[in-house]
Amino acid sequence: MSGSPRFAQTVPALAAVAAIAVTALFLLSGLAASVAPIGARTSVSAVEGVTVRTAPTADAAGTPAAPRPMSSSPSATPSPSAAPSCPTPQNAPDWTSANFFDDALVDFQVPGYSNLSGSNFQTVPCQNTLPMYVQSFWLNVSTNVALSQAYVTIWGTTYPTPTNPLPALGGYDPATPTLQPMYIPATAPNTASFYFNVYKSFYPGTTVYFNITLESSEAIPSTISSTESPYHSPIPQGYNDNATWSFYVAAPWWSTTFTNDIEILTNPSVLGAVPYPPNPAQQFSVDLQSVSASGAPGPAIPEARFNFQLSGQFTGTFSLPFGPLNASRVNLSSYAGTNGIGPYPGTHVLFSITAWLPWEGGAIDTITSPTYSFNWSSQGGWTNPTEGLAANAELNASPNVLGAGSHILPTGTPVNLTVHVPVPNETISSAVVQFTYTDADGSLSGNLPMTLATPNTSFARLPGLPSDGTMTFSLSAKDVHGDPVSSGTYVYRETGSPTGPQLPGSAWIYVQGANLSSGLLLPAAAYSLSNGTWSFHGATNPLGFGSPLAASQAGYRQLGDGVYTVTMTAYGRTLSTQVTLTGTAPIVVTFAFAPPGSSLGGTATVPVTTIVAALVAGPLIATAALLPLFRWYRVRQAKAMAEQQRITL
Repeated sequence: MSGSPRFAQTVPALAAVAAIAVTALFLLSGLAASVAPIGARTSVSAVEGVTVRTAPTADAAGTPAAPRPMSSSPSATPSPSAAPSCPTPQNAPDWTSANFFDDALVDFQVPGYSNLSGSNFQTVPCQNTLPMYVQSFWLNVSTNVALSQAYVTIWGTTYPTPTNPLPALGGYDPATPTLQPMYIPATAPNTASFYFNVYKSFYPGTTVYFNITLESSEAIPSTISSTESPYHSPIPQGYNDNATWSFYVAAPWWSTTFTNDIEILTNPSVLGAVPYPPNPAQQFSVDLQSVSASGAPGPAIPEARFNFQLSGQFTGTFSLPFGPLNASRVNLSSYAGTNGIGPYPGTHVLFSITAWLPWEGGAIDTITSPTYSFNWSSQGGWTNPTEGLAANAELNASPNVLGAGSHILPTGTPVNLTVHVPVPNETISSAVVQFTYTDADGSLSGNLPMTLATPNTSFARLPGLPSDGTMTFSLSAKDVHGDPVSSGTYVYRETGSPTGPQLPGSAWIYVQGANLSSGLLLPAAAYSLSNGTWSFHGATNPLGFGSPLAASQAGYRQLGDGVYTVTMTAYGRTLSTQVTLTGTAPIVVTFAFAPPGSSLGGTATVPVTTIVAALVAGPLIATAALLPLFRWYRVRQAKAMAEQQRITL
């Protein structure tokens, strides 16, 4: 710039302008000191200063849409029929007949499960289902005569297999039922008890049948059996022993077929009619969902592993656990602590899944999935790379500002943007919001990086704008190969009163800094707000303005009526002013800074009549008069820089 004689001639003129403006400021500050500020006390110099804008109270965004009507109540549906009930009979014990339940009183104690205790333990044909982890329960009998002997006859079947639907339970074969003596205490010979050690003998997946036989030398008949009652049924395979009670120890699976018990969910989907091989930068994740016989979510999956074999560019055989344990939905966890495996581009993958119930240090009820295979793709770029972002991804905004034309929102309304690729094996490597923010005091352009929520979805949140701020933006994303595609340009403006609950006697204060030479707003400029009891320190956001956030971080903090000191530091300079909040209209405080070495170009002088008129009219008109003065300087500087470029070139 020193090589331009013409540009250098502008400096004395500008210096004279600055001197006149500084003198005017000193005079104005003396007048302003005697007047209580209505909206703000403005401190201004010819090269640096502050302006304050108050949003109009009328809501230019229009009346909000009426709330959507609530949906009608669902129609009543008939309740399902009640399950059959077969409680254990509870009669006063009087051993005088062959009817077992008239002669003896039977009681069950299942710790932690009152629904299976007492008489709630069902007789056949009803069955009792014990939860998987019931350790044990007691069978107790009492009568009115002394017992000489009592025993329980037990047999059972275990978890079915494809070749044997009713395999015998070890030690309790239905062909040779087991007789176990009951305990008759010497101090109470009219009672007997038996302890069913479920964990030891009747692990999950087993069905157990039993009845009771009592003998007494003091009664007629001398022997009674629970099978003599009408509450019994034949055991499986046609044997003659009859069961009075049966119980099933719940197993993790209702079927012996893996795909009936557990649904396999992969991302990207490599199963089903349309497979989507993972792309070169994409992990492969697997979820397992337990499924009940009705199709609803099933019981917990105790333990499962993912077994896979790689061949091609990568080779090896591996096994990884699912977690968390004992949950109805579990996820694949890799060695790196992520939620998947890979990537292994150019590799063929074989995998299967095994699930089981850990029991006594081993594994029971093991089920294994079929073996699946897929090829890890070396592709995965945009489907329509020449047609723009909207042709390759779903774009969403809330509120919706993606339509044609300019949209108007209430002041301070944040806008949430989302880019989602619906094709499972097309992922986003990075995405940005390219923006230009403009208001009455300046503008700023830049890029906001979007956050990766999933490999297929990125999002960004544009902060709520000061009143009369305009946002122009577009979206750009890159695929796994780094190829970018961009959206069209969208525009919205925010003005009027904010939406949402507004506390009485409170409002927002926005703070921004502007480069007086270029008219650009200043990102990351330190500022503070304070009054007699409260203070806040922050920095302007990438759009060039700042406002204290609420504790929830969901919006701006509403400040109560009163006088606030507003300070900003930029280019090594600190400017300060005071504003008075009196109502709910947001206030915008703009500090204008002259960067070091800048010149306010132009050969004309500042019209002295403007400053004289301001001095005569008083501080309020002086503020209004100096506001165009800033903009005049900005225009002159732009012209000077353009002229300098012309001369240099």
